[in-house]
Amino acid sequence: MFGIDDWLMLLAMTAATTTTALFIKAVTLGMGRHIDFSPVPHPHAFPMENFTPYFLSLYIYAVVIVLAYSLIKLSIGFFLLRLADRTRWRIFLICTIVFLIAFTISSAMAIIFQCVPIQAAWDFTLRPPTGYVTKYLSIYLPPLPFSPTNTPPAPRNASPSPHSPPSASSTPP
Repeated sequence: MFGIDDWLMLLAMTAATTTTALFIKAVTLGMGRHIDFSPVPHPHAFPMENFTPYFLSLYIYAVVIVLAYSLIKLSIGFFLLRLADRTRWRIFLICTIVFLIAFTISSAMAIIFQCVPIQAAWDFTLRPPTGYVTKYLSIYLPPLPFSPTNTPPAPRNASPSPHSPPSASSTPP
């Protein structure tokens, strides 16, 4: 009998084949080559015009590989659920499957929404020059003191450098 575990394994096989195709695409775009920023780049260096399609293929690869691994785990979980039809392990397996589904969704969302706008993940021209803050992190991490979204405030009255000339306000009366 063809069950849900079999369908999930077919989906996992399709996702695994897709990741292989995306990896081959990344290699043809220049993965494994050195990046050369010299005025006359080496002919075997990473072609700079391939940056955007290269990172787009890696972006899609990252999402699909998470789905592929999770589909394999879910397929095994549903297979074991079929075997443990009337045992005490059934509740444990159902909880594990629910956790895997939640973990897969949250992992995929973290990868998809890592940049604002989403296209900035593969198109570096959309990124600010000083970096970017992810929407995902700004939603879930602001209360943490070590959060990347918490930046220290700029000093209001910065002390002068020891190498700068003294000003009238910095000398004692």
